[in-house]
Amino acid sequence: MDVRQFPSPPLPLLALARRLQPEDPDIARGRPARRAGHMLSPLASEILINPVFRSDRPVLVELSGRRNLPRATAHARRHSLMLIE
Repeated sequence: MDVRQFPSPPLPLLALARRLQPEDPDIARGRPARRAGHMLSPLASEILINPVFRSDRPVLVELSGRRNLPRATAHARRHSLMLIE
């Protein structure tokens, strides 16, 4: 696991991840650490939790498709995830 610390997604992105896939165990465990007012998490955790990094996962591409949102390009998939409520 990568031990370097990176800024964690803002809490709205974590909330979005939980809305998109509430049953995903990585997201359920994804409570980043707080240090000096910043949210920090290892890069490996970010890749499992952050919706921006996960937008190409088949389950999220299918979710966008079921809602008739664009998904043809990586940019479209990331943007579509932000539109899902």
